[in-house]
Amino acid sequence: MAKLYDVTLTFNPADYDGEVKTVGVRGEFLFYRSNLTGHTDETGMVENDPKYPPAQYEDGMASIGGLYYKEMSLDQSGVYSASFKLPAGMYCYSFVVNAEVGEPSDDPRASWS
Repeated sequence: MAKLYDVTLTFNPADYDGEVKTVGVRGEFLFYRSNLTGHTDETGMVENDPKYPPAQYEDGMASIGGLYYKEMSLDQSGVYSASFKLPAGMYCYSFVVNAEVGEPSDDPRASWS
């Protein structure tokens, strides 16, 4: 079984030039089952295969990149944070300040974000 690591990302609004109302983290934290019928790790996933966020990660899943967004919480010291359990690997991410998050799109071009 793959070991999952506790990861906490933090954002200090004192380091940001401008007003901060909300902060989220957007990153390549999506996974898929690499043993899907008719698929191999070499061919990867196809458009309609399900994508899973970190909380639904299961042993044997592969990272697909994609974009996952999580709102960060403001603590008593004035720092925003978000925590995940992730398998070892490299994950690109960015902070999104004052995001206006809407409803999920039915447009297939936005299926990973």
